[in-house]
Amino acid sequence: MFSHEKSSPGQSQESYEASKITLTPPPGESLLRLDSPESLWPADVKQNEKLRDEAEVRLKLTADLEKVFEAIPDADVEIAEALRSKLIKPEVLTRVYDELSNFLETENGAERILLYLPFEILPASDLKTESAELDRAAKQFNQSYLRKWRTLLTISDTRANFVDGDIPEVELRSKPLPRVIKAAHFVPKLVEKNLLTADTVVDLLENSEDETLSDSLMDAIPVLADLGFLPAKTFDRLAKSNNPDFANLAKMIEQSEQLPTEEVVKTGRDANWLNSFGKQIEANLEALNKRHADRAGKIPEARIAWQKDRDERKLIETAAAQIDSALIKQTLSVGDLDQVAKTTRNTPFKLAIIRGLGKFLGKSISNSPDVAPKIYAELEPIIIDLLDHREKKTKELIEASLYHLADSGVISSQKLEALGLRTPRIGAEFKIADQETAKEFLEIAKAIETSEELSRSILPISIMYGSKVKGYGTDFADIDVAVFIKPETHFEKRREIQKTLESILKSHKIKGGVLEFWLEAKGETVQIRDFKNPDNFLGDSSFVNVLFGGVWGGDRKEMQDLYEKLLTNYLTADDGAKEPWLRELERDSLQYRLMHKGYSRFYPEQGGIQTKNSRDIDSDSTFWDSGYRRLATKLFLKKVFLPKI
Repeated sequence: MFSHEKSSPGQSQESYEASKITLTPPPGESLLRLDSPESLWPADVKQNEKLRDEAEVRLKLTADLEKVFEAIPDADVEIAEALRSKLIKPEVLTRVYDELSNFLETENGAERILLYLPFEILPASDLKTESAELDRAAKQFNQSYLRKWRTLLTISDTRANFVDGDIPEVELRSKPLPRVIKAAHFVPKLVEKNLLTADTVVDLLENSEDETLSDSLMDAIPVLADLGFLPAKTFDRLAKSNNPDFANLAKMIEQSEQLPTEEVVKTGRDANWLNSFGKQIEANLEALNKRHADRAGKIPEARIAWQKDRDERKLIETAAAQIDSALIKQTLSVGDLDQVAKTTRNTPFKLAIIRGLGKFLGKSISNSPDVAPKIYAELEPIIIDLLDHREKKTKELIEASLYHLADSGVISSQKLEALGLRTPRIGAEFKIADQETAKEFLEIAKAIETSEELSRSILPISIMYGSKVKGYGTDFADIDVAVFIKPETHFEKRREIQKTLESILKSHKIKGGVLEFWLEAKGETVQIRDFKNPDNFLGDSSFVNVLFGGVWGGDRKEMQDLYEKLLTNYLTADDGAKEPWLRELERDSLQYRLMHKGYSRFYPEQGGIQTKNSRDIDSDSTFWDSGYRRLATKLFLKKVFLPKI
């Protein structure tokens, strides 16, 4: 909600500990650790046996999945290969499959975890091992997986949630947002594992009365053909179908099979090609800028800026992928690129070269453990120069390259820290001592609490939320804060409250606004007031991502009171009311902005699916990245939790 202009000096940790303000972990996180001294949940919640059992299941499954991921460090290694190579013990995997089956069959809404579960951990139907117990557990898990996968075929989502998060404001929409049944896009992976047949997929298509399901299956079937999983007999069913859409799909598949495989770089190693490539990047960037400039006045300025930044990054990343491909195919050499990087003044081209080289070095480190660090050392002066760049996009792209190089082992974590970059903490439990942002939040919370004017209208409680709390915020990222307005406060006082809050933020060298939750009494409890036409700073009762995912700070007794009178209502609500709340927790924890930006900032690409037609299933999205799916699975177990008591 508001962003830094300049960091204000922080107090010592001792002075914070002496403050009356207490910082506590997110309420959703503390639901899993009810016995923690930091938990503020009332006694009846802490003692609820069903809740405690569900929390234990999630904690145990998370811990055992982590053992599997630690044993198999490369996220794109299939479980069968890991067993053959003795990377994983059969008993560990048996336990995980049993726990996953139990989780899927016993908890409401658990099937949504399948949208994120790594495909590599899914056993093929014909998996045979030396352990009868593992074979049994794998078979049972596959049965549970397929049952719940079919349930997911009845659930649609906004497609942009799984692609780039580009959801226009309501006033800019000329038609409904595209929707997708994302589980249908899994068809190629499930056929590959022999859990489905191509004929079964076509049966689903022919019998579907849901247009979104039909469209989603038709996205996936060409990928089946790309991978060689669409037998001639099954293809003929489509081609001879009375449904013109199915027949046209068959024609499209046939035509795409006749197209030659596109070469990313068609020329040989040639300095002239490199120069023309750099000029092409500049030309593309100029055209992009003009296109967005022409939209000025037609759509909100903030949206133009967001789309322009997104498109510029995509342009650079596309060029970097071409450079990486050329290096792999040896149509370009590191020396060629090193020379150009040192001489060109074309910053986007230089960024593409560094990003492309970074991708290549990360992939080659296992084969060239000595060579890759030496190449990095040659490029380091250029990288440091770009790291000091004043432009936000340039700095962030270079930081991402450094994080990727560190994760791949090309540079050490010590080198990362020497360059002023912290170790990523995505998905880690909140620890006050580890959060620099927490110090700043305490200063703001204390200023709000001690304001005589605000104390008449605002509870002595604040919530810090957003990317910095989640562990993937950049130096440029906003610090997001929410407050609770007392039930007796008249809405007419809003502008006066906002002015005082703005003054406090300004004194901390921070600009922007604060999210407001206006409370209203309801018997012995309180609820958040919902407004018909809220602005960006009015929160409502659906903002569970803030309420349950943010770090709370304030008077401990007041916070306990609000846990009991406000948050407990979310746990006692019926399942129908909870479904949209759980979706919001999922969206906030796993998609925005983790999937669309946060994950790729810290980690290089692993796995995924790339074929001629894979863009039809949004294969360029981080959603398909094997490393992301590992992290998202763990976060689902930790964050997408709103139990019934």
